Amino acid sequence: MYNILKSDPYSPAAIVTGLGRCGTSAMMAMLATGLPVLCDPDQAGNGWESVEALTQPYASWRERAAGCAVKVMAPESYQLPPGLPVIVMTRDPEDQTRSQIAALEAMLGKKGTEQVLAGEN
Repeated sequence: MYNILKSDPYSPAAIVTGLGRCGTSAMMAMLATGLPVLCDPDQAGNGWESVEALTQPYASWRERAAGCAVKVMAPESYQLPPGLPVIVMTRDPEDQTRSQIAALEAMLGKKGTEQVLAGEN
C-alpha cells in the first residue's frame, strides 16, 4: 500500500475530522472503498474497525494506523504530530444545524428535540 509519508512507515494514509453532521462519515465511506478504516468505538457501526486506542493520544495507536483512513472527531485531543495528511470536513453552519436538528428529531421525536433545544432535560 502506498504510504503518503514515506519518512514514517506507520503513518496513516489519511486522518478525517470535522464537526458532527459535516460529512466525515461520507468521506470515510469513500475512503473505505480503497483503504482499511479505523475509528473510535463511538463511531463504529459502519463496518469499520473500532479501535479502543483511538480514544488515546496518537502515539498509542500510531503503528496500528499504518496505511489506514482514520476518523477522529477532535484532532486537538490526539496530540497529532505535524505533517500528517488530515482531511478537515466543513459544512455551511446553517445546513449543519438543520441536519443536527433533523437527526435529533429522528432519535427523540419533535417534542423531545424541542425540550433539548430549550435546555429542559
